[in-house]
Amino acid sequence: MHNGHPTAHDPVSSFTAIGSNIIHTGFNRTEFGDTDDQKDAGQPPAKPMMSTKAARIYERAMRRWNTDHTEAERYLLSAAMCLSPQQCEAMFEHLPTQLVDAFRDWLATKATKAAKRAWKRQLRNNPDARKEREEQAKRMWEAASALLQEQETSRLAALCAEKDALVDGDRLLFLARLNSLDRNKIATASERHATIQLRKACIWPSKTMELLGCTEKELNRWDADGRLPHRFKRPLYKQRLIMARVWHINDIANAASKVSAWRQQDAMKQAPRRR
Repeated sequence: MHNGHPTAHDPVSSFTAIGSNIIHTGFNRTEFGDTDDQKDAGQPPAKPMMSTKAARIYERAMRRWNTDHTEAERYLLSAAMCLSPQQCEAMFEHLPTQLVDAFRDWLATKATKAAKRAWKRQLRNNPDARKEREEQAKRMWEAASALLQEQETSRLAALCAEKDALVDGDRLLFLARLNSLDRNKIATASERHATIQLRKACIWPSKTMELLGCTEKELNRWDADGRLPHRFKRPLYKQRLIMARVWHINDIANAASKVSAWRQQDAMKQAPRRR
């Protein structure tokens, strides 16, 4: 410490001396500007000088800064509000940059909230402005609704075109994959009835394995090579929403007598691999 200013080797513990020097050297008499001696000597401009109140806030903020940065920010936000903008700027020249940035961000947020509150008060006190805002919100809602309706119409048109391009059996399978809302919009009454009967006749993979007495690996193999293909997929919630395969009960009945032969075929195919 030299003449009340911190030295290069003691940057942390010198804030008390800086505050005491600011208070006792009469910095409250001149808050801004350089002395004539500094200008004549060609020295670099000195930092703006603080008032007594600002120096005390600076000293207390730095004491907290050396132990807890969050506590220092909290103290500065509450204490610096009693200072004028000029006193704050003079104190900021001596504070750490991180602490100053936190204070400026808080001021910007506070100013934004104050502007919003003033705008809301203006709307409450001005019926014309409130009416204009309500009309603008209504126009935005109508535009969004029209866009959603156009997208829904395009989607249903694409589903209808895909359905019409299929023959009877494939058309029922296509309708069975859809949810009830989409199916009711694009299917005829007879198609809806046939699709409901088809869905009732289809069973989940667990029930299929139970009826055939097979494992999941065997069922996947027979499904993949076309010996027992699934009819379509339906949404199933099993810890999460998945698209599960379903098999028709008639296909299961026809495959029950073929399971032994399929297993012999699989064993013969795997025999050369084991050699």
